Amino acid sequence: MTGCEDIGFEPERATPGLDVSCLAGCLAAGAGSLVLLPSPDGAFALLFAVLTAWVVRSDIRDFLIPDMASAGLVALSLLRAWVFAPEPERVEAMIAALTCGLCALALMAALQTAYRLWRGHEGLGLGDVKLAGACAAWLDPAAAATALEIAALAGLLILLVVGWRRGGLEEGQPLPFGAVLAPAAFLVFCTGGAPA
Repeated sequence: MTGCEDIGFEPERATPGLDVSCLAGCLAAGAGSLVLLPSPDGAFALLFAVLTAWVVRSDIRDFLIPDMASAGLVALSLLRAWVFAPEPERVEAMIAALTCGLCALALMAALQTAYRLWRGHEGLGLGDVKLAGACAAWLDPAAAATALEIAALAGLLILLVVGWRRGGLEEGQPLPFGAVLAPAAFLVFCTGGAPA
């Protein structure tokens, strides 16, 4: 997402006391995937979970998604494509992963631009756009779309719960979208959304 100041939100107020719980949950999910998924996919899932935890904690705390986390996700997805593809198809598998990621990035960039033109302010940060592309590189196209849908529904549910607890939503109420997008992509990956 954009910096907190860009949306009128102070970073020290952006930190709920739950970021440690989110971190622990992502790491537990990664440890579980290491046990449940066949090797070496379990090892890749564990690394995915570690980067997811980094994204969740950073986005909840500061409304910022580290570029290094997104770059790490892309690099690991390409390594996974290389490892799992038969030898003559390794380059094609890497190209397919990059293509899925770039399509998701383009879609989210178009949504970001359309919202900014419609409302006159940012609604989706550049970090979220890059993260969507990075996460999609782990998935096949249908699974990437599913992950985006799950993240959007989870974000809407979070906003509704926050609004209910506060007696209504404030105009421009920020949502750390990366904190729901990365776990949604991880969940879809672990439940069979990865390219064969």
